[in-house]
Amino acid sequence: ERKQASKQITSHRVDAMARYRSHAHRPFLLLLALLPLCSAVPWADFVAEECGGQRAVSCDVVIPTGTSVELDGDLNAEAASVTVSGGTLTWEGTEPSVLSAGFVVAESGGTIQIGQSAAAPAPAGSGVFLRNNGESHARLGKRVLGATGPGASLRVFGEPLARTWMLLTETAREGDQQLTLNTDVAAAGWKVGDRIAVAPTRAFPPQVAIGGSLSEAESFTIQSIAGNVVTLDGPLRQARVGRADQRIQAEVINLSRTVTISGDDYDRSDHGLHTIIANGATGEMSYTRFEKGGQRGVLGKYPLHF
Repeated sequence: ERKQASKQITSHRVDAMARYRSHAHRPFLLLLALLPLCSAVPWADFVAEECGGQRAVSCDVVIPTGTSVELDGDLNAEAASVTVSGGTLTWEGTEPSVLSAGFVVAESGGTIQIGQSAAAPAPAGSGVFLRNNGESHARLGKRVLGATGPGASLRVFGEPLARTWMLLTETAREGDQQLTLNTDVAAAGWKVGDRIAVAPTRAFPPQVAIGGSLSEAESFTIQSIAGNVVTLDGPLRQARVGRADQRIQAEVINLSRTVTISGDDYDRSDHGLHTIIANGATGEMSYTRFEKGGQRGVLGKYPLHF
């Protein structure tokens, strides 16, 4: 193990000297390469050096092997694109960070990690925002968060919920603003301000007209919680059945997560973002919201693709 570590350090030093000879006016790179085992470099510092005075929003950021970069309270971190080429990019600390770019991809053994584990998730409000800025990864395409190739990894950890969905135990009438559910709501990790959806129970599919109206899901924001009862920010437009004895109960789904993968709206081709872990890469994602995902008519460009 000592021999292997020595070889790695020597490799970093050789690489550092090569970079130093070609960029003698940038000694920060030498220090960065000579100390591969030191603590991670703050995102703002790394981008300032990497982009050399160019605006970050127009800069294609590359994090090479032996370099660790961390986001810590960077709510407005941005780049034209981010390629983690053998290095590491992590969301750290107690304050949320949001990285905005045309794509964010780990390759050549690189690692992207948002949160440390299910037990140590990313701070609430963390995420990635994928812009429709014309940038496209050579292998994975546009508007992508992903990992590709052996050794590359993408791991995303939001705050766990004991339950992500529940069932109505009492029928809710049109105009009602309260739902009675089958589980203690707060104990399940649901909070005031969470966005929820209530599934239809009148007919399926939703295009079927019943009495002149369509059966459809509705979404609300939780205003208050009392045991297994939630109060909504508006009235139901349609009744929802809650008959446990007949096993006909509307599902109530929590749509909120502490980590969100989002992006620009769909373009004229109905193309949004996509996430992918492929070609020998590994990944893990939990308690994370993905929205504005999928690229219509393009093979393999799903909102979430393993």
